Amino acid sequence: MKGIVAAGRMVVIAALLVAAAPAPYPNLVAGIDAYNAGWFAVAFRLLDAAAKRGDAQAMVDLGYLYVRGQGVAPDRAEAMRLYRRAAERGDGEAMNAIGYNYQFGNSLVVRNIGKAITWYCRAVEAGNPRAMNNLAIMLYDGTGSARDRAEAEALWRQSAAGGHTNAMVNLGQLLLARGDEAR
Repeated sequence: MKGIVAAGRMVVIAALLVAAAPAPYPNLVAGIDAYNAGWFAVAFRLLDAAAKRGDAQAMVDLGYLYVRGQGVAPDRAEAMRLYRRAAERGDGEAMNAIGYNYQFGNSLVVRNIGKAITWYCRAVEAGNPRAMNNLAIMLYDGTGSARDRAEAEALWRQSAAGGHTNAMVNLGQLLLARGDEAR
């Protein structure tokens, strides 16, 4: 697992690429707003339109609607298809979603920790803070590999710096358990 921190340095490069990326489709922004307002059918329609235009984030968000059955009948197979399409476009959140499915398994995907780690690593390379947190938990616990608490801490620090609140909590708990309140 050494090298994940080095891959995390790619976060800076990924951030620069995101800053240079074109503006999101208007349907994406409107779809997210509709979702946040609880208008799931409207969110589905708007996100579907953006996904059909190739917006990777819309594909991921649409996949989440399919998994949850919000605004559409539940369909894990369609969600995974959308995650994979978005991952092919380099979307770190999609890679994280695929890793999560492999980590825990479900009616569609057989639990496979090796594949989960692979997908989380790809998402980390893409700069995804949620994947950094998820992989750090696995490393801290020794799930699928030897325990590597130093690497877990480094990933939690990167994820927390990226604004992921669960990583902030996990890092804080680690530091308190170590008696490192000053950090």
